[in-house]
Amino acid sequence: MGLDSEDRFEIVGILERIDRYFTERIDEQLKRPYGEREGIEKKILMYETIRTDLVNYLTTISQKLPENTGENNTLNEPVTSLNLKLRALNCLESENIRTIGKLANMTKVRLMSIRNLGRTTFDEITSALKEHYNLELRKNN
Repeated sequence: MGLDSEDRFEIVGILERIDRYFTERIDEQLKRPYGEREGIEKKILMYETIRTDLVNYLTTISQKLPENTGENNTLNEPVTSLNLKLRALNCLESENIRTIGKLANMTKVRLMSIRNLGRTTFDEITSALKEHYNLELRKNN
């Protein structure tokens, strides 16, 4: 399964949040009074190393994954094609799950953790996924 523009946008958002988080940590260290700066160079180096490693990792991953070219249109179908009840659609929408591919890539635990998504709604979603597209949720591994 490749990345669609929504997935790439999400990766860019993650990269921005990582950068912002570590920049804030570094700024906090630099604002400390001079007498309390023991080991500050080590902390800043650690923050910068972690930030750089995470950004490089996510960038590499996003570049290695193929772009969705429409070869597998099933995965690009909207979840509305499952003809779910409004409650189920609202739960999925609250987590920005808009495509069959994104839904099928979720684990049972992750899907069940969505706020207001109970057992009945879970069963409705999984059976519709199986019935319409012969797909199941991703296994935990």
